[in-house]
Amino acid sequence: NGGVAAARNYGIAQSKGQYLAFLDADDRWLPEMLDRAAQEARAHPSAGLLCSGALYVDENGNILWKVEPQPDRQDDYQALLHANFVITSGAVVQKSCLDTIEKFDPALHPCEDWDLWIRLARSHRVQMIPGAWVLYEYSGESKLTSNYQRWLESHDRVLEKAFAADPSLNRRDKRSI
Repeated sequence: NGGVAAARNYGIAQSKGQYLAFLDADDRWLPEMLDRAAQEARAHPSAGLLCSGALYVDENGNILWKVEPQPDRQDDYQALLHANFVITSGAVVQKSCLDTIEKFDPALHPCEDWDLWIRLARSHRVQMIPGAWVLYEYSGESKLTSNYQRWLESHDRVLEKAFAADPSLNRRDKRSI
């Protein structure tokens, strides 16, 4: 009962595998998701974070829109500072990369996942899994954006934390972000 971040951190602590994949209760993987992630992990063993695109669906499974990862970004760390393009249910993390950093930060709910992706991308390669292999259930009433104020406050705290942790970010970078 400690919240999403605490539950994920507990799962991470209990896990034994080389890779961790996250699946939220209201989302589903298409049958090919883990196979596609494994293919990318084998092809790019230095990647600390792999991420798939998603099909956003309503409660009845009707596709609303599709988001696919942009391949070959110049700098995924900088891109993540500008916007969270990683869907948690489409994220696969090399567990050894989590051994050196703080896990999900419960104080940053509902943006604890974005904070972790930023910190992973700062020191590890991000690899896109081509295609959309997650069915992400979208319903306005139950999603984070239904409480805009809490989301904005968490969003700002994630960026403050990222800025404090990276002295290489100059004033112009911060303004742009």
